[in-house]
Amino acid sequence: MDSHLEYIAEVEALFGQLERVPAAIQRRLDDQEALISQLEKTLLGTLLQGPAPTDAPAD
Repeated sequence: MDSHLEYIAEVEALFGQLERVPAAIQRRLDDQEALISQLEKTLLGTLLQGPAPTDAPAD
């Protein structure tokens, strides 16, 4: 009988962990979206600055 109760307790614990998965996934997605947004801003800023001056000697 104890083994059945232990099994049930383990299954309940696993379901409890599964319930937290969507929130963890959403946090990761939010982090990725923030990173992408920051990269877009950085890229846009770089593009708006124009080409970097060259160090080529003037002939």
